[in-house]
Amino acid sequence: MAEDIIKEVINETLKAYNLEGEKIILFGSRARGTQRKDSDWDILVVVKQPVAKETKQKLFKEITERLSYYLIPCDVIIKSVKDLEFYKNFYGTVTYEALKEGHS
Repeated sequence: MAEDIIKEVINETLKAYNLEGEKIILFGSRARGTQRKDSDWDILVVVKQPVAKETKQKLFKEITERLSYYLIPCDVIIKSVKDLEFYKNFYGTVTYEALKEGHS
């Protein structure tokens, strides 16, 4: 249920900013199945086009605020497809870990 709400909120927010989502990846403890009751949701949002830093900050704020309404604590990272390709092999980065353990 929470995953459906997360996807809906992210997709609606991207649409409001005229951005096209490529994929939404759940990673971290919830992806590994080791979450606790109070664990947050770690989400990597991949968009098709480049996104300015200021827009990423606005997206993060809007998505996390909207999800807080549903009592869903969430940490959201937004990357373009190009950024994802660049960082995917950098061991130790959040992008590397999200791609290694995450699922969409």
